[in-house]
Amino acid sequence: MMIKLLASLWQAHRRIYWPAWLATVVLVALNYLLFALASDPSLRHFGFSSLTNALLQIGVVFIVAITLGFLGYADNFLAKAQSRAFGLYRMLGMTHWQLGGLMSLDRFSFLATAGLVGVCTGTIFTRLAGQVLLRLIDGTAIHLAFWSARGTASTAVVLALGLVGLIVVNLWRLQQVSPQALFTTGQLEKAPAAKTPWLSGSLGLLCLGLAYWQAISVKPSMAALVQFMGATLLVVIGTYLVFMAGSILILRQLQKWPRCYYESPRGMIAISGLLTRMRANGAGLATICLLCSAVMVLLFGSLSLYVGRSRIQRLWNPAAIQVVTPLKQRTQAHQTVVQLADRQGVAVRRVADYSITVPQYGKITGAKFSTQLGGAASNTATLILISRQTYQRLTHHPVQLAANQALVYSPGQAVPSKLKVGEATYHLHRLAHFKWGIDPTHSIFPPIYLVVNQLPAQLPQLRVQAFDYQRTLPTTKKLAFEQSVTAALPMADNSYLSMRQTIKTFLNGLTGGTIFVGFLISLAMLVTTAIVIYFKQLTEGMADRRRFVTMQAVGLTPLETAAAIRTQVLAVFLLPVGGALLNLAVAFPGIRKILKLFSMYDGWLELKIAVGVAVLLLVIYLSVYAVTTRLYQRVVASGQPTAGDVVR
Repeated sequence: MMIKLLASLWQAHRRIYWPAWLATVVLVALNYLLFALASDPSLRHFGFSSLTNALLQIGVVFIVAITLGFLGYADNFLAKAQSRAFGLYRMLGMTHWQLGGLMSLDRFSFLATAGLVGVCTGTIFTRLAGQVLLRLIDGTAIHLAFWSARGTASTAVVLALGLVGLIVVNLWRLQQVSPQALFTTGQLEKAPAAKTPWLSGSLGLLCLGLAYWQAISVKPSMAALVQFMGATLLVVIGTYLVFMAGSILILRQLQKWPRCYYESPRGMIAISGLLTRMRANGAGLATICLLCSAVMVLLFGSLSLYVGRSRIQRLWNPAAIQVVTPLKQRTQAHQTVVQLADRQGVAVRRVADYSITVPQYGKITGAKFSTQLGGAASNTATLILISRQTYQRLTHHPVQLAANQALVYSPGQAVPSKLKVGEATYHLHRLAHFKWGIDPTHSIFPPIYLVVNQLPAQLPQLRVQAFDYQRTLPTTKKLAFEQSVTAALPMADNSYLSMRQTIKTFLNGLTGGTIFVGFLISLAMLVTTAIVIYFKQLTEGMADRRRFVTMQAVGLTPLETAAAIRTQVLAVFLLPVGGALLNLAVAFPGIRKILKLFSMYDGWLELKIAVGVAVLLLVIYLSVYAVTTRLYQRVVASGQPTAGDVVR
C-alpha cells in the first residue's frame, strides 16, 4: 500500500521530483568526487601536496553546506506540494504516524536512489577529475583507485545527516497542523494589501551603498580582507532588503506612470503580477542574485590567480636561486651552491650579485612614504632603494641622475611624480620594466624600487646573489637539488632563500587547486541556482494560471497573453542577473586590490577574465531562462489546476 501511495506521489509531483532528484545526483557526485580525491593517498606524493589537500578539504566543506542547504530548500518546496495529498490521506483515516512513515519512506527513497546514482556517477568521473587536477597543479603521476570506500562512506554520512534533518522537520510539521490545514496549505490565499516598505527599502539601499563604497575604497593591505568580508555581509543584507522591499517601491512608482501601466496590457499584467507576489518573489530573486554573484567572484578570483601564476613567479624569482643576506655578513653561498651542484651533476652559474637596502614596509600618503603608519595591517607597499651604479651594472643602461632625482619601478601601485622618503624628496621618473625589481622577502605588499645616486648611510643593506642552473632537468631533480640547497644554507635573521622550482610548485599547487575547487563549487551553485529558478517559474506559472484564464475570458487574445508572459518572465529574470553583474562590476576594484596581495598587478588581464566570466554566466543564465520560460508558458496554458499544483 505504501509503495503505491509513494508511486502516486512521485507521479503527481513529477515536475518537482525529477529536477530536484537530478540536481541531488549532481551534488552527490561532487561530494563523492571531492571526498575521494581528498582521501586518496596517491595525491600526497608530490611537492606541496598538503596545500592541495587543504584546498580540497575547503571544497568539501562548501559542497557539503551547499548540498544540505539545497536539500532543505527542495524539501520545503516539496512539502508544500504534498500538503494537499497528505491532508486528504489524513481525512481518509491515516494516522500521523502512518503519514510520517509515508513521508519518511518518500524522503529515504529519494535520497537513497539519488545517492546510489550520484556515487556511481562520481566514480565514473573521479579518475578524469584526478587527471585534470594533476594537470592544473603540474604534479607527478597519480594512480587513483577506481572506487573509494572512504569517499562513499563520507558521502553516505552527509546524506544520512540530510535525511535525519528532513524527517525530523517534516514530522514536526505534521504534528503541528490539522487535517483541514494540511488540505488547504497548497491553495492560493488572497494576498494582503502591501504597505509601502519605505524603511526597509531605504535600509537596503543604504547597506548596498556602504558595501559598494567599502569595496571600491579598499586598499591592498592585510586589513583589506577583513574590510572586503564586511562589505560582502552588507551586500547580502542589502540585496535581500532591496529585492524584497525596494522592488515594491519601484513597482508602486511604475503604477503611477500611465504610459507604462495603463496604456499597455503587457505592462499592466507584468507590473500587477510582480507587485502581487513580490514579497515572496523578493527572497527568491535575491537568492538567485547572490548565487550568481558568488559564482562570478569565485571564478574571477581563481582564474586570475591561475592565469597570472607565471607573472607571479617571474616577479618573485627572476633567477633560479636567490640568496639574500645582510651585506656585512660573510656568506659562502656561492661556494656551497657550486659544491652541491657538482655532486648532483647540475651546471650552475651566478648571474647577479648586488646590494639593496633592507625593505621598508609602509604606505604612500599624498607625496610621502610613511613606515608602519597605524600598524602593520595598514601597510600597502614595500620600499627598496638601489644605487644608480648597481642599476647600470645590472641592466647595462647608463643613467644620469641629479641629487634630487630617482628612477622608480612600481608594478603594483601608483606612485606620485614627487615622493618624500625620510628627509629626502625625490622627483621620480618611471621605469616600465626592471628584471631585478623584486621583493626578496616575498611579502604581500607590492614592491617600490627607487634608483638613487647614493644609498642613505643610515639604512642597512642586503646582499642579493642570484644563480641559474639547467632548465632541462626533470622537476623531481630540480626539487631535490633545491631542497639540498635549503638544507645546506640555513637562513639567519634578515636572510632569505628563494628558489624558482619550489616557488613554481607552490604556486601551481595553490592556483591549480584553487581553480579546481572553485570550479566544482561554482558548478554546485549553478545547479542550485538553476533549480531555484525552475521552482520559481513553476510556482509562478501555477499561481498565474487562473489569472490568465480570467483575462482571456474577458478579451485578452492569446497573442497578448504570450507577450505578457514574456514581459513578466523577462523582468523577473533580468533583475537577479542585473544585480549580479552590478555586484561584480563594483567588487572588481576591491578584488583587484586583494589580488595584489598575491603579486597580481595585470589590470587588463583581470578585466578580460572578469568580462569572460560575466559572458559565460549570461550564456548559462539565458539558457536556463529559455528552458524555464517554456515551462512557465505550458503551465499557464494548461487549463485548470491539478493535484500536482504548487502555489505559495
